[in-house]
Amino acid sequence: MDSNDRKLFIQLVAQVLIADAILSDDEHDYLESLIVKHGLTPEERKEALRGISMDSPLEERIKSLSPAGREALVNELMTTMLADGKATRNERVVVEEIRTLVRTLG
Repeated sequence: MDSNDRKLFIQLVAQVLIADAILSDDEHDYLESLIVKHGLTPEERKEALRGISMDSPLEERIKSLSPAGREALVNELMTTMLADGKATRNERVVVEEIRTLVRTLG
């Protein structure tokens, strides 16, 4: 993934994590581990985290992801949703919306 994909990926994962309006310690640790795993530079990390919002348009971000970025996102969704050991209704709704948008975009 390129720089843009890495930032969008983190923003979309974070959007799932904060869908229940709470970012637990486990979810925070999980997000930090993904930042490290995907090799975000300090500047990319700042930009990604600065762009996290529950109200951000999912479709716009998903459209901006490359096909490889979309695939990586879909592959990560279940782990993301269960990062704190439970999947809330709001998290499930966001995950399903992301999956539907990715399927629609092909």
